[in-house]
Amino acid sequence: MLSILLIDDNPNDRLMIDRELRKNFTDLEIKSVIDIQTLEQILATGGFDIVITDYQLHWSDGLTILHKVQSRYPNCPVIMCTDSGSEQVAVEAMKAGLSDYVFKGRHFKRLAGAVGESLKKKQLRENYAKTSAQLAISEERLRLAIEASKMGTWDWNLLNGEVVWSEGHELLLGLEKGSFAGTYEAFFACIHPDDQPSIARAVALALENKIEYQYEFRVIWPDGSLHWIASRGKFFDDDTGKSVRSSGVVWDITDRKLSIVRVQESEENLRFALEAANVMAFTWDVASGEVRRSSNAETQMGLGPDSTCGTFEQKKNAVHPEDRERFLADLDAALTGTGVYESEYRKLIPDGSVIWLHAKGRMVFDASGTALRLFGVAIDITDRKQLEYDRSRALARQQSYMRRLQKLTSASVAINSTLSVGEILQLAADSARQILEVHQVSS
Repeated sequence: MLSILLIDDNPNDRLMIDRELRKNFTDLEIKSVIDIQTLEQILATGGFDIVITDYQLHWSDGLTILHKVQSRYPNCPVIMCTDSGSEQVAVEAMKAGLSDYVFKGRHFKRLAGAVGESLKKKQLRENYAKTSAQLAISEERLRLAIEASKMGTWDWNLLNGEVVWSEGHELLLGLEKGSFAGTYEAFFACIHPDDQPSIARAVALALENKIEYQYEFRVIWPDGSLHWIASRGKFFDDDTGKSVRSSGVVWDITDRKLSIVRVQESEENLRFALEAANVMAFTWDVASGEVRRSSNAETQMGLGPDSTCGTFEQKKNAVHPEDRERFLADLDAALTGTGVYESEYRKLIPDGSVIWLHAKGRMVFDASGTALRLFGVAIDITDRKQLEYDRSRALARQQSYMRRLQKLTSASVAINSTLSVGEILQLAADSARQILEVHQVSS
C-alpha cells in the first residue's frame, strides 16, 4: 500500500488532492496533517512513503516542512503544491532537495505523475545506495583478500601507455610506495633482463589472439635479492574490437620456486644415495594397481626401459615362479597385518637373467583401515646370494674332504693289522686315489 503524508490546512485543496490521487493509485493511504502537533506526531512514528505539502500554511511554510522531513527522512520524496509561490521559490526549494513543484488548480492533474516519478527516483536512489554499499563491501573484501594473499593489481591503458599499480604491486617488485613511474616501459625495466624477451612474446601473443595470458618472471630488488613473480591478465576491447586496456594481478611465487629447487635437490640427493647403495625405491597404489619405481630401476637393476612405472600384475609376473607364492604371502601379511612388508625373491630381467631382491616397506591405511599404498625399497642382493651359494658349496667340499680323511685314517690303522703284502699295497693305492679325488674336488 502506498502511504502519502498530506500537509495542507485548506480542506478544499485536500479534497482535490485526494480525489486526483485516488484516480491513479488504487491501494492508497493518505495521512492528513493540518497543524504542527499532528505533523510532529507523524514524523516521530513515520510509516509514509512520500510527502505532499502546501507552500503557504497558516502555521508554517513549505520550505520549513521540507527541512523538517529531510532532517529525519533524508531519502523521502517531498512534493510542494502552491498557488502563491514564485519561480524563485521553486528554484530555491529544488536546490534544497525538493522532489517536484506543482501549481494548484488545473495543474493538479500533474500531481499523480509527479508522485509516480518521485517514487521511481526514490527507488533508483535506494537501489543505487544499496548497490554502492554492496560494491564497497566487495571492494573491501577484495582489498583484504589481495593484501592477505600478498597480491597486487594493475591496469594498463593501451591508448596512452599509462599503467596504474596498486600499492601491493610496488611492494612485490621491491619498489617504495608511490615510486612507480606509471608506464609500461617502467614496468618492463623491472623484469630480469633474461626474462624480458619471453614476457614480450607472451604479451604480444595474447594481444594478437585476444586471449588471457599468464607468465612468470624474475625481478631483482634494490637490495640485490632475486624474487619470482607470477602475473595473469586479459585485454579489453572497445566497440570496434580494438584492445584499449588490460588488467590483471601479480603475486609472489618465490617460496614456491625455492621449494621446487629444494625438492629437485632432495630428489637428486636421494637418487645419488639410492644408486650408491644399489637400492631402488618404489610405491604401489593398491586401488589403481599402479607401481612406480625410482629412476635407477633401469640403470642399476636392468629392469628395462619404462620400468619406472608399471602395474602390479607386471610386477607379480616378473617374480620367479618358484618364489611367487612366498612373495604374495609376504605382501598379504602387510595388507592384513601390521602393515610392515619384507620379502626376498628372485626377479626375472628382460634380458633373461635373474636377480635377487630384498624388499622392505610399510603399508599406509586410511581411517577405516583400508590399505591405500605401499612405500618401500628394494636392495639387489644377487651378489650376497651368490656368495652364500659359493660358501655352501665350499662347506660341502670341506665336509666331503673330512669324510675321505676319515677313511684314510681308517686305512692307516688297517696297515698295522695283520694284512698280506698284496692287501696293503692295494689299500695304499686306493688311499692315494682318494686323496687325489679330494684334492680335485677342493680345487
